[in-house]
Amino acid sequence: MKKSFYLLIIMLIPLSILAQKNNSSNLNSTPPTPWLLTGNKGTNSSVNFLGTRDKQPLVFKVNNRKSGYIDFDASTANTGFGYQSLARNTSINNTAFGYNTLSYNVNGQYNTAIGSYSLYLNTSGLGNTAVGALVLLANTTGSFNTAIGENSLIGNTTGYNNTATGVQTLAQNKTGSDNTAFGSLALYSNTGSANTANGSNALYDNTTGDNNTASGELSLYRNGAGSSNTATGSGAMFNNGSGNNNTGDGVGALSVNETGNNNTALGYNANVTAVNFTNATVIGFNALVDASNKVRIGNTSVTSIGGQVSWTNFSDERVKKDIQQNVPGLTFIKALRPVTYHYNLSAENKLLGAGDSLNWEGKNDIEKINFTGLIAQEVDAAAKKINYDFSGVDKTGNIWGLRYSDFIVPVIKALQELNDSLQSTNAAQQQQIVSLQSRLDKIETTIS
Repeated sequence: MKKSFYLLIIMLIPLSILAQKNNSSNLNSTPPTPWLLTGNKGTNSSVNFLGTRDKQPLVFKVNNRKSGYIDFDASTANTGFGYQSLARNTSINNTAFGYNTLSYNVNGQYNTAIGSYSLYLNTSGLGNTAVGALVLLANTTGSFNTAIGENSLIGNTTGYNNTATGVQTLAQNKTGSDNTAFGSLALYSNTGSANTANGSNALYDNTTGDNNTASGELSLYRNGAGSSNTATGSGAMFNNGSGNNNTGDGVGALSVNETGNNNTALGYNANVTAVNFTNATVIGFNALVDASNKVRIGNTSVTSIGGQVSWTNFSDERVKKDIQQNVPGLTFIKALRPVTYHYNLSAENKLLGAGDSLNWEGKNDIEKINFTGLIAQEVDAAAKKINYDFSGVDKTGNIWGLRYSDFIVPVIKALQELNDSLQSTNAAQQQQIVSLQSRLDKIETTIS
C-alpha cells in the first residue's frame, strides 16, 4: 500500500511542475486589448475592424432601434445608415443614408435616399432617388422620381417619372407625373402632369395645368389651370392663369395675358393690351397687339416693314361664296379726301395703353416723316353714306387702320365706269359727227 502511494506521488510531481510553468507563462503574457468606447490607437486595418467575420450583415442600433444595415449578399444589396433607416425593409437594392430615410419601405426596390426623412414613407415605390432633407418624404408608391434639394417633391405620393432639382421644387405635387423642374420653387404648387419648368419660381402657381413649358425666372409664374403654354424668358407669361395654347418668347413676353388662348408673342416685352384676347399675334421689341384675331409686327416707332415681294391674299374662287358685282366706283372714290400727316406717338401709345418709359435710339424718328394717306374715320363715313360695307377699314382694337390694298377694287370699278362713260360719250359724238356731215353734204349739194 505504501509502495503504491509513493509511486503515485512520484508520478504527479512532474505534472505539478509543468502546470506551474504554464501558469507562470500565462501570468506574464499580455492579454488582447478590447475595442474601447473612448477611442483606440495603434490599430491595424488588416486585423482590427468593427464588423462581422461570417456571412451575416452588419446591423447598428440606437435606442435599441435599427439604425444601420450593411448587407453582404449581392442578391439583396441593401445599405442603410441613420436612425430607423430601412427599418421595415424586406426588399432589395435600396440605399438609405440619414435619419429615418426609407423608414417605411417594405417592397420598394432600387431606391436611393440621402438626407433626413428622404423617402420616409415610401412603401413600394421603385427606382426613386432622393437627395436632401425631407425630399420625397410622402412618397408611397410613386416610382422613378428623382429629386435633389431640400423639400423637393416633399408631397409626392403616387406621382411617377418626375424630376425636381432645387429647393422646394415640385413641393406640393402629389399625383402629377412626368414633370421636370429645375430651380428653387419651380413648379412649387403643381399637381398636373408633363410640365417642364426651368428657372427659379418658374410655373410656381401651376396646379392642374398640363403640358406647359417655362424657361426663365418667374416664367408662367401664376399659371394655375392653363395647359400647353410655352414661355421662354424671365417673366414671360407671368400672369397667365387659365389661358391655353399660348406662346411667349422673350423677357416679359405675353406677361399681360391671363385667360386668353392661342396667342403668340415674340420679342422683348412683346405683349397684348388686354387679359383675354384669342388668336392674337405680336412680333417685335416692345410691340403690342390690341385685339383678338389680329397680327402686329413692330412697335410704334417702326418706319419700314416689307420684303422682296408683295403681300399675298387668298383669292381662290373655291374659297369664296355669295359673289356679287356691287362694288361702288366713282361715287365712293370721289368722296375720299387724300391728305398728308405726321404721327403723334404720344397719342398712339396712350390709345394702346402702352407705357412710355422705355427709350431707345430713333424712338421718335417716325414723327419726322411726312406721310400721305387717308383718314380711317372719313373713309368709314363715306362708305356708310352710300351703304357700302367696305372691308378696307380695320376697326379692331383701339386704333383704327386702313387696308390700302382693298382700295384697288373700287378704283378699278371707277376706271371701268369712266371707260364706259367715255365710250358712251364717244359713240354719241360719233353719231353727231355723222349727222353733221350728212347735213353738210346736203347743203353743199343744194348750193351746187
